[in-house]
Amino acid sequence: MQCLSCGNIWKIGYDEFDTAKDRCPKCGSLKGVKPKIVFFYESAPLYKDMMKYFDLLSNPKSILVVIGTMGNVVPVADMIEGTPAKKILCNKEPSKFLPEDLFDKVYYESIESTITKIEDDISSWWES
Repeated sequence: MQCLSCGNIWKIGYDEFDTAKDRCPKCGSLKGVKPKIVFFYESAPLYKDMMKYFDLLSNPKSILVVIGTMGNVVPVADMIEGTPAKKILCNKEPSKFLPEDLFDKVYYESIESTITKIEDDISSWWES
């Protein structure tokens, strides 16, 4: 659980936790206690760190490999549109949130069956 008042994080294991009556063990707060997970529409803790790497895509020598995402939680398409970096998409199926024309290479198969192709793509781009 996580206390939104003091930031305390604690494990409850498989014990029940009643957000209406159970309190933070550190500060005693009753309001602002929630499971230590990211809910929809919340920013994940490392999103800010991740975002700074998208700035690197302004370099045409950069390469981005997007693996296993629908592109709706993290808006990858918005972040990469118009960038000159080389981009590879590897998903098991297409997603309406990830237009193929934004990528230089697109693979709709498992990463296990695609990894050698991706390695070859990256090698050929590094050499050019």
